[in-house]
Amino acid sequence: MSRTSMWYMAATFFLIAGLVWGLTGQPIGFALIVLAAASVVLAMREARQ
Repeated sequence: MSRTSMWYMAATFFLIAGLVWGLTGQPIGFALIVLAAASVVLAMREARQ
């Protein structure tokens, strides 16, 4: 498995967990969505190299 696909899998996990926690009113949900966005940026950076 390439590092790019690992970053996309991490982004998917962070996004789902962030949405679930966000819908329950937990402030960590927003932080997890930010982590998902950062993972997508890192995946795109890996893909360019």
